[in-house]
Amino acid sequence: MRQPWLPDATHMRGADDFSAKTATLPARRAGLALALILLLLAMGRAPQILDAAFGYEGPGSDTLLAVAEGWSGAMEALGIPRVLAILAEHLRFSE
Repeated sequence: MRQPWLPDATHMRGADDFSAKTATLPARRAGLALALILLLLAMGRAPQILDAAFGYEGPGSDTLLAVAEGWSGAMEALGIPRVLAILAEHLRFSE
């Protein structure tokens, strides 16, 4: 691997890992990908999110509980827990 910050580094034609010409993912697209990943994680953890909301006693707990119940209900309506249970059964995950 070329290390351009070293004094005796050889110069290379074209893009390398450290230049502006290297293909990178724009911040907007990277942010969108991360948001999608967080959404998928939240979809799969809806029952645990609801359990955590029931145990929360801080400010805004009623609002948090209402949102968590709505989220869990929506995921139930979509059948997400059933799909995850089937997937876990096929992959032999244990809780």
